[in-house]
Amino acid sequence: MAGPIALAGVLVAGGRSRRMGLDKLWLDLWGRPAWRWSLDLLLATPGMERCAVVVADGAQERFAALLPPGSSVPCTLVVGGEERVDSVLAGLRALRDSGVEDERCVLVHDAARPAASPELVARVVGAVEIGARAVVPASPIADSLRRTERGVITGLVDRRGMVAVQTPQAARLGELLSAHGAAHDRGEPPTDEAAALLGAGVEVRVVDGEAGNLKLTTAADAGLVRSVLAARAAPVAAP
Repeated sequence: MAGPIALAGVLVAGGRSRRMGLDKLWLDLWGRPAWRWSLDLLLATPGMERCAVVVADGAQERFAALLPPGSSVPCTLVVGGEERVDSVLAGLRALRDSGVEDERCVLVHDAARPAASPELVARVVGAVEIGARAVVPASPIADSLRRTERGVITGLVDRRGMVAVQTPQAARLGELLSAHGAAHDRGEPPTDEAAALLGAGVEVRVVDGEAGNLKLTTAADAGLVRSVLAARAAPVAAP
């Protein structure tokens, strides 16, 4: 039986938490900062061979001090940029510079999503293993959608076929570099890998996301993420 496919990872941890008003990546979540939960998920993924951790300029020493000691997966700290696309490109280029080939599948994960599960990652990687060029996890949108302007509803949005896209997202290193680079050069920074790849004409497959794969955006999100992590670790008690 064949083993897991070879993987590389990019952890995007270069944000400055403008909307949250505090450094969300360093929130203590049951004894670990948020970004370490996200990194540990990547490092524990079968087949992971190298990971680039993209951080803000000036934060290298702080992150380096809490990289997992003795990890079998080499981690490279990389300085990111002002926009997410700049940080992702920095991480992808670091992987290539370290010898990762363009055909290698890369998982790009936002450090601000610390509650993604190994099962979610397995679904993403599994779709790559059966031939998908690019894969993203996504969840259906249950709420009604409305378009607003200056606090007033101005129109309706049909939610049929709409999904909320999450990370980690997967594609080959060469295609990610090409797609993100082209979007950057056009002055159209993509919000994620799916946007960049779609702009380059790459088909992106969708697998089931998770309601618990929350992104730390506001202060209220911290309590929800703690609850998800606690529920995952606690044994299920019979009623």
